Amino acid sequence: MKKFLLSILLLSLSFTFAQVTSPTCDSAQAMCSGNQGPFNNVTGTPSFGNLGCLGSTPNPAWFYLQVGTSGNIDMTLFQTSNGGNPIDVDFILWGPFNTLNNICNNLSLYSPAYTGPPNIVDCSYSGSATEQVNIAGAVAGQYYMLLVTNFSGQAGTYTLNQTGGTGGLSCSIVCGVDLGPDRILCGSTTTVTLTATFLQAPSAAGSPVYSWFLDGVFQYTTPTNTTTVTANGVWSVSVTRPGCSDIAVDDVLVNIIGVVPYNNIGPFASPAGECDPIFDLTAYQADLVAPFDPASFTFEYIDGVTGNVITDPANYTTNVDNTIVVTISAGSCGETTTFDLFVDCVVPDCDIDLTSTALTANQSICIGNAITDITYQTAGDATNATVTGLPLGLTAVYAANVLTISGTPTELGTFNYTVETIGCSPNLTLNGTITINPNPTFTSLSANGPICAGADAIFTLSGTAGASVFYTVDGSPVQFEILDASGSATITIANALSDVTITLNEIELGNCDLTLGNTATVTISLTPDVPTIDTTAPTCLVDGFSTITNYDGAFIYTFNPTGPSVDASGLISGMTFGTSYTVTAGNGTCTSLDSSAFSNAATLSVPSIPVVSETAPTCLASGFATITNYVAGTTYDFTPVGPTVDGTGLISGMTFGVSYEVAANNGSCSSANSAAFTILDILVTPVVPTIATTAPTCLADGFSEISNYDGALTYVFTPAGPTVDALGLISGMTLNTLYEVTASNATCTSTVSAQFSNLPMLVTPVVPVVSETAPTCLAAGFATITNYVAGTTYDFTPVGPTVDGTGLISGMTFGVSYEVAANNGSCSSVNSAAFTISPILPQPTIVSITNNGPICLGGTAIFTINATPNTQVTYSVNGNPTQTVAINASGVGFANVTGVTGTTTINTVSVFDGICSSNLVLSSVVNLFANTTISLISTSGTDSQSRCAGVTIDPIQYQVTGTATGVVVTGLPAGVTYDYNVATGLVTISGAANVGGVYNYSITTSGGCNPQASASGSITITVLPVLSYSVTNTICDGSTLDFVLNSSLPNTTYSWSATVSNITGSYSTTTNGDETNINQIATLTDAENIGTITMIIIPMANGCYGAASSPITITVNPIPVVESVSVADSSVCSATNATNNVHVDIVGNISGITYTWTAITSGVTVVGGTTS
Repeated sequence: MKKFLLSILLLSLSFTFAQVTSPTCDSAQAMCSGNQGPFNNVTGTPSFGNLGCLGSTPNPAWFYLQVGTSGNIDMTLFQTSNGGNPIDVDFILWGPFNTLNNICNNLSLYSPAYTGPPNIVDCSYSGSATEQVNIAGAVAGQYYMLLVTNFSGQAGTYTLNQTGGTGGLSCSIVCGVDLGPDRILCGSTTTVTLTATFLQAPSAAGSPVYSWFLDGVFQYTTPTNTTTVTANGVWSVSVTRPGCSDIAVDDVLVNIIGVVPYNNIGPFASPAGECDPIFDLTAYQADLVAPFDPASFTFEYIDGVTGNVITDPANYTTNVDNTIVVTISAGSCGETTTFDLFVDCVVPDCDIDLTSTALTANQSICIGNAITDITYQTAGDATNATVTGLPLGLTAVYAANVLTISGTPTELGTFNYTVETIGCSPNLTLNGTITINPNPTFTSLSANGPICAGADAIFTLSGTAGASVFYTVDGSPVQFEILDASGSATITIANALSDVTITLNEIELGNCDLTLGNTATVTISLTPDVPTIDTTAPTCLVDGFSTITNYDGAFIYTFNPTGPSVDASGLISGMTFGTSYTVTAGNGTCTSLDSSAFSNAATLSVPSIPVVSETAPTCLASGFATITNYVAGTTYDFTPVGPTVDGTGLISGMTFGVSYEVAANNGSCSSANSAAFTILDILVTPVVPTIATTAPTCLADGFSEISNYDGALTYVFTPAGPTVDALGLISGMTLNTLYEVTASNATCTSTVSAQFSNLPMLVTPVVPVVSETAPTCLAAGFATITNYVAGTTYDFTPVGPTVDGTGLISGMTFGVSYEVAANNGSCSSVNSAAFTISPILPQPTIVSITNNGPICLGGTAIFTINATPNTQVTYSVNGNPTQTVAINASGVGFANVTGVTGTTTINTVSVFDGICSSNLVLSSVVNLFANTTISLISTSGTDSQSRCAGVTIDPIQYQVTGTATGVVVTGLPAGVTYDYNVATGLVTISGAANVGGVYNYSITTSGGCNPQASASGSITITVLPVLSYSVTNTICDGSTLDFVLNSSLPNTTYSWSATVSNITGSYSTTTNGDETNINQIATLTDAENIGTITMIIIPMANGCYGAASSPITITVNPIPVVESVSVADSSVCSATNATNNVHVDIVGNISGITYTWTAITSGVTVVGGTTS
């Protein structure tokens, strides 16, 4: 049972990993379009020569494709290097093929022994990295072989993407998975290991997950490709192969059986008139074990006549009617059955057969060719044979019971002919087909040219549409081109450098061809060399100019842009300065490539002499020099060297007091030096006065000094008023007024000093006044500075407290005495009076609530409240009116709720200690135990199952939930027991019963809360039949067996198997009924030796097999035969002595025979006598 459920995605995706490819046809790899690639190319393998349109075959990689959906398929094949760059790819495609068997020996132009019709579907040998691969009319299930070559030899990958068409490739050959054949197992085997194998090794690294199903129902997943199963049914696996996006599925039948199943089949007869027929015995295997897979069994065939094992059952031959004995095995189990073969050697009254090869009755030839003779042999009553439906040109001759059709057809078409006997009743007919195809025609061959070297040589062909034209180019290997629907094709030889000649060899359409000898040549015209240009640069005195150094007066020189001309020396004139030109040389047929670009420049210009302007120094800046006629881009050279000039002409880098000259240089020409010039340093300015200001104290005003005072300088204050003494001390300043001062030396004045001012003596804050507030039930005591001043710092003794913007003090320790002083950042007051605060009055609290839940229905909910000792707690239950409970000296109180019928919730409201009260809400919930339940968790139907006596039942499992602590199970048959796991609540019923009957069992839980839960089911045990029989154990050759079978149960059927020695015939069958007689005739193979039949009989009733009998042996004795009687004395005298005795000698066919004789007398009395 095999299925591959795969979806085909026409996508182009990229993957890091690639397939392994093969450089030989025999080991070709499967290829699929889209996201199953890319596929590695091949490197390092030399070309094996040209093939079809392929001029060479370097680094070949072979792939096979399978069609998944019928229709046209258009694909793009491209190749990239490992660096991601496109590289040349070429290909050839063959097909279609119905099987992969022997495919490499059936490729036209490749397989040496192939003589069939051309089967190249597509081919390309272009220099592109992308090729178009097209399959027209693809049929689902058929195969194609693809050869891809790597012309450049670079390592890389191929990718095949579908771009159009209604058909599609099958990806199952790349991404599919296989579980192998069905598993039919017998004997002691109880498990089967299944292995999922990918049809092609994964193309990417990964860890696929395998999903396993039984009869379509999901079971589990595994990280590996194997699983071991014990259950019968259809097992399937679902997995995505790394490198694929499609899900692959396969299934397999698992059947672990008690005995090997088989069917009675036959008889089978040979075709009439065949006296030595060949039978394929393996063809009957599927019927023998249907509906099971024959691959799950082994078969051994024995010739019923010879007793020998048949070693080649697919080609068994016999010339007499025969019985075939088959032993069918699965594991350690086996069964034996038989079927008959009949040989029909009687020649029919009338017969006609094709005696030439089968292909002659279905010929396809070209017009003008003779057919292969077709012959038919008649037999029996046939006196002649006629044929109708032949094409013109063919004849039919009947002679000596043979009809011969021969000749050369003279008309086109497909002709279905009929051969009929004459003289038979009824007459017999045979049919055949002859197809006469037209020969292709070739119309013309033309070529372009003459062409220039490096251009494409193009040949144009015309003839019959769809025909293949085979040709060579300059003696190269044979290639071919297919004429399109209009009957045309072009062959392009790129970048031709010498004359190109094409020679046509043959035009072929189907299996018809025409020899050609057409040739055409494209001649190459020489292309002039590219003009070489020599350009001379201009000087300060002369313009630049250009010359064609390889000038040839036989060529025409064309300038771009137009305008210039060239003289006989190659000198070019007429150029515009600064304009870029190119030039070509032409000979009337071919034109050279463009020369390199060139241009002429005008005479170089000489810059003007620099004019330098000098600026004197000031108190603020040094003197400087500027080139007033500065030109950007010009280089200025100074003497002596050192100075530079910026974009405004300003000169920098000069040394004060040094005389300089400068000249201008534009890179080509230089001016004369300028007039000499010099610059001077900046004038001296006094340093800025530095002011040192001393801050005021709590006892004195602040003051200022000039710390770098110089008696030689004049100091000027702004605003006016202050003066400075010889020590630099400034007097006469107004407090809180900002001043600046400068120093002057009569030539230059310093910049103003930093601003400065003197501040008045600092202020001392007032002593803080602290107010104390007593504590309450809601808040602790606190202290406040009543004369708090914002911005003032308050220093506490001991340290720790702080004060906010309202004067409220925080951070005090309860019971500690504090003092505080005010500090404005400069001065501090004396300490305040001492002050102290006390903590908040204690608040009663509820610590927690616990309960005794969950409880049984109707029980008492007990809530334990932990709170401040000796308090009273107010609470409510389920939202009802509040109640109170007293908390004892240990801090514990109890609230009880009796007769609980559902979830019960207590919420506290408050707690009170006689002074303070706290509103505290705590909750506690008592839940009821869930009701006890019991439910079936084993497979549906296991709670109502039937088994044969002695066969183990499928385990029955129930899950118990709730408070139950045990179960009581009643009604089980003897041999079937139950187990209860208290920890998990799992009830398992298992075992095997030997006493038949219907057993209705029940399960009831026990312990825990009421109500209890119960469940029930039934187990039906079917009684096994007991065999009894009678038989004669010793019989003679040719006698009938007289088995009489009986059973302890009605409607019993029997199966038996026989092992025979020197016996012909069949001894294994099945008959229905209350009683059955086995009454086959026992015939000895060798009539002179004893034979035996050893039988084992198995009863079966109501679907159950009883115990098999012990082996029963019947001895078949040969029948004695008197072979000869001889009398020694023809006459004797009447007497009673030894001399006158009559001597008779009897010879039998076997030893040990005793004889009974009777004397027939006339007038004689026989007295006595002995035998020996």
